[in-house]
Amino acid sequence: SRPATDLFERYLAVPGGRPFDDASIHIYAAQGYPDTTEWEFMAKQTKEAIARSGYSNDDMKLWVTESGMNVHTSYGTDQQVENVLVRQFVLTECFNAVDKFIMYQLQTYETDPNNPEDWYGCLQGRGTKNANGARKRYLGVCNFIAMTENAEVLEGQRYDNNETVYGRMKKPNGNYLTVMYTTHQAKDVTIDFGYNQGIVYDVDGNPTVLNSSDGKYTVTLTDSPIYFETPGEKFEIIETEVKRDKEKI
Repeated sequence: SRPATDLFERYLAVPGGRPFDDASIHIYAAQGYPDTTEWEFMAKQTKEAIARSGYSNDDMKLWVTESGMNVHTSYGTDQQVENVLVRQFVLTECFNAVDKFIMYQLQTYETDPNNPEDWYGCLQGRGTKNANGARKRYLGVCNFIAMTENAEVLEGQRYDNNETVYGRMKKPNGNYLTVMYTTHQAKDVTIDFGYNQGIVYDVDGNPTVLNSSDGKYTVTLTDSPIYFETPGEKFEIIETEVKRDKEKI
C-alpha cells in the first residue's frame, strides 16, 4: 500500500548508513478478483522509493519473497491462481518488475476452512487424501520455467491501453518465444510471425501446432497466458477485436 511504501522510504532515510543490502517485500494479489496490475504497481512504488533514497537498482535489488493467492473456494479458483502466478513471473522476467520472485508457498495442510493461511499450497495439502498432488498453479509455474529456461529476454511490451501484455525471448535452440495475455478482456488477435507453421502452448504447456499459408495467425487471448514458439524473429500484431470485457460486464 502507499502508506507502507512511505514507511519504507522513511526507513531508508534514517541516518547511520546503509540499512541493508537488498530490499524484500511481500505482495499479494487482490482476492476474489485476481489481477496483477496492483501487484506490479506496488512493486513499482517500492522501486521508486529506493531510487528516491539514492540507491540504483544495481546498488539495491528488490525481491518479492512472499506472494501468492489463497485457493480457498471463498477467494479464487485454481485456474485464477495459476493465471496470476504465471503473469507475475512474466512481469518479473520481461518487465523487471522485481529482481527475484518467490511464491508462497509449495504446500500447506488444507484442513481448516476457517484459516486462510492453510490454503496457499501449489501442491495438494498434507492433510488431504490427495496429498502432494499437483494443483494447476504448480503445472503453470513448472511450464513457465521449462519454456523459458536459459532463454534471452528480448522485450516486454503492452498495447491497447496496457490491456494486452507480451514478453519476447530467444530460446537456446534458436527459436523465438512469445508469451501473451490480456488483463481483463478476451480478444481475438491476429499476429504475423512470418512462418507457415508454429506451436502455441496453453498455460499448462499443452501444445497445438498452427499452420498458415501467409504466416499470420488469429488466436483468442484471455487473462490466462499462452506461449508461441516460432523459428523466426518476426512478430507483428495486425489487428485485435475485443470479444468480452470483464470491466464492463
